[in-house]
Amino acid sequence: MFDSVAFLAESALFFVMSRALSEDRWRTYYGTVLVLLVVDSIWGAVSWYCHGGPTTVWITLNLSFAVVLLLILLLTPRQRSWVGAMAGLIAVSIRTMLDYALTW
Repeated sequence: MFDSVAFLAESALFFVMSRALSEDRWRTYYGTVLVLLVVDSIWGAVSWYCHGGPTTVWITLNLSFAVVLLLILLLTPRQRSWVGAMAGLIAVSIRTMLDYALTW
């Protein structure tokens, strides 16, 4: 049951991300990615607690990059700053590469 609720929450977050793809809404997009990483980490922690499995690297990676995205959002003051948008893109790209390198 918890898996269904987590999946529903994540799908709603993906919908929000799809609506925030315009250049001037990058803060909404990366803020939603941050929330998605936290929800995914909670889901992984509950799954690990109930079923076991190697999810600790995945959870650590998610929470670490949630902090990175939070710092990008807090330290980039302007709404239309391309620097924040590019920093978010780089952070998400690095997180994805590390995910594949460490967990697959």
